[in-house]
Amino acid sequence: MAVNAVIDLNNQTFAFLQQEDFVNAIESSSNALRCCKPVAISRPAPMLNECLDHCMLHSPVKPAPSSTSDALFIYRHGILIPPTITDLRVITPILIFNTALAHQLLAEQLL
Repeated sequence: MAVNAVIDLNNQTFAFLQQEDFVNAIESSSNALRCCKPVAISRPAPMLNECLDHCMLHSPVKPAPSSTSDALFIYRHGILIPPTITDLRVITPILIFNTALAHQLLAEQLL
């Protein structure tokens, strides 16, 4: 599967996280991780100046609900991957982060 398909699956995960549909976010993020492995094996990583911070800064963020000062802070925003990012050394941590975030938010929702 091509890197573009992995990016599309991640960005689908991002949309599910924005909609607070954590079950589908987990499913799509897991699919992205499974698809990423064969791509990583078959394709050498290019030497590009892409970074995770760039992706985080350019991901739209929903305003956080007001909370009390003693409430546990949980980062609730997924990371969107722009189509210009192709370096798997940047994409893979984003996939892992979004998968973990979806699991964390679902667990919180079920409490």
